[in-house]
Amino acid sequence: MNISRLAIAVTLSLLPATALASPAHALSRGAVVALTGTDHIWVADDEGTLHWAGDTRALADRFVDWGARQELSATEIASLPKGDPWLSAGLVKLGTPIYLAKWEATEASPQLLHIQAIEDVALFGINGSNYGTFVMEEDAWKARFGFEAASLKTAELPSATGSPGAKTNGPTPASTPPRVPVATPVIPPAPPTPSGQSFLNQDLTGRTFNNAVLVRANFTGARLNGVRLSNTDLTGAVMTNARMANTILAGTDLIDAYLVGADLSGATFTDVNFRRVILAGTNLSGAILQYADLNSVNLSGATLDGSYLYKANFSNATLVGASLKGIHASDVNFTGANLAGANLRDAKLTGAILSSANLSGADLTGADL
Repeated sequence: MNISRLAIAVTLSLLPATALASPAHALSRGAVVALTGTDHIWVADDEGTLHWAGDTRALADRFVDWGARQELSATEIASLPKGDPWLSAGLVKLGTPIYLAKWEATEASPQLLHIQAIEDVALFGINGSNYGTFVMEEDAWKARFGFEAASLKTAELPSATGSPGAKTNGPTPASTPPRVPVATPVIPPAPPTPSGQSFLNQDLTGRTFNNAVLVRANFTGARLNGVRLSNTDLTGAVMTNARMANTILAGTDLIDAYLVGADLSGATFTDVNFRRVILAGTNLSGAILQYADLNSVNLSGATLDGSYLYKANFSNATLVGASLKGIHASDVNFTGANLAGANLRDAKLTGAILSSANLSGADLTGADL
């Protein structure tokens, strides 16, 4: 079916309104709304207005409170106030089909994801009034972002509405490469409710918590740069978005701890208990994790660029979409690990065990195997 820009705009204008004056769900700044059964997420701004997040690059400079995450149905999301989508490279038309140019923060170029229905576009916050801002013709998109759209990898964007309505698909240009599977990140569960001591958003830079018992403590948004946590019991602690650069953790218990979105760049881990810890979306760039036991740990979307992982155990760990550029990973055990879509450029993997590991879509350019 050929659908002109005008026809699409008219269709969008006739869809049900997506904002109500009194939403059923109050949303705090940075709150995350996930569409049940999908990887689609919306993030609330300072006023509680939702914005569909197209990729991680679009969220790089925004506050996201992964700890305030809830799952809603498409109908519930449609009833909430929504603003313009947060996109890093917009949407592009290749002939008739419309694609999301999904450009992850760990990737050198975008991937094009084919949007299935006009109803999806509306749920993403695109309507007749802002269509021209976010949906670009191929030439205009190339002039703005510098990529030849038809040469990029393509895949299907899972439908947000499952709608059988007007499709955006049409004759796909012959120059479009074959579609490839998309690595689906493992979305972390909602954090546990902290019941211990609260350090919410506090500046604890340079403090020492050696031998402290901080079971189920709340460190959400806290600044812990350079803090010493030797022999500290952080069992069940909630450390969402905590800033912990260059922190020293030795003999630390992180059992069941929740560190989604935390910054642990340059941190040193020695004899740390990582059992059932959630590290999705964390920044571990340059961290020292030699001999660390991260068996079955969720590191989906985490950044470990340049980290030192000598003889660490990542067996059965989830590293979907993780960035591991230039890691020092000699003799690391990745048995059964899910590394789908991971960036392993220039990784030093001499002696690493990769048996049964899922490397579909992983980038191993320049890796030393």
